[in-house]
Amino acid sequence: MDSSLITALEGAAPTLVHLVTVTLSGATVRWMDTGGSGFVVWGANTYSAEDATYGALGAIGAIEDGADGQATVCDLTILCDGTAMALWIDPAEQGSLVTVHVGAVTPSTGLLIGEPELLFRGELDQPRLASGRGSGLRTHYRR
Repeated sequence: MDSSLITALEGAAPTLVHLVTVTLSGATVRWMDTGGSGFVVWGANTYSAEDATYGALGAIGAIEDGADGQATVCDLTILCDGTAMALWIDPAEQGSLVTVHVGAVTPSTGLLIGEPELLFRGELDQPRLASGRGSGLRTHYRR
C-alpha cells in the first residue's frame, strides 16, 4: 500500500473514497462514492458520483471472499433509468471488467492522497433488478 495513503488512513478522521471502474464493450464507467468532493481525478481519469448514460453508484456491497472454491463477490447497486438498465443487462456485457479501489482525499481540495489501493478485480456476472424506494439495478461481480 502507498505510504501516503497509509499515513492518511491512520489519521484521526480520514476522508475515504471508493473508485469503481467498469469497462463495458462500448464505454468505461468511472464512479466514486460520496466520500469525497463532486469528482476525483486519478491519473488521466475523472471519477464522479453519476454517469450521464449509465446512472449513479448507489452502494458498494461487502466484498466477500469465496470459500471452498467459491468465487469472491462484490455487489454494486446502480441507480439508473430504463434506458441505462437495458445497457447494463445486455448479455454482451456479461464478463465486463470491474475494479474497486479505496483511497483517501483531502477534504478541502478533493485531491487524492497517494495511490488508491485495489480492493477488488472481477467481472460482471448477474445483473438483478430491484424496484422500490432506494433500490435499483444490483449487479453481481465475481473473480
